[in-house]
Amino acid sequence: MAIAGQGRYEEALRLAGTGSAFRSAAGVRGPVPRFWRQLQEREFGRARRELPPQIADRAREQGATASLDEAVTWVLGDTAPATRLG
Repeated sequence: MAIAGQGRYEEALRLAGTGSAFRSAAGVRGPVPRFWRQLQEREFGRARRELPPQIADRAREQGATASLDEAVTWVLGDTAPATRLG
């Protein structure tokens, strides 16, 4: 979410997709604390509003299908997939 706060919206949504997929694969379930849900809604909501819908959806999907190695590479800033249209 800090990345979204820096205006790096595509990257934030990509990593949010990765985090969600990893939590699901690990079997993490249960209610999300209210403060955390509100923070996510604020930061990721801003990211979704700032990007065209196709780019936001594609970034989230790329994150959701990424390997752990890919996600670590993105976080370290070595490379990120292109999601921009045209």
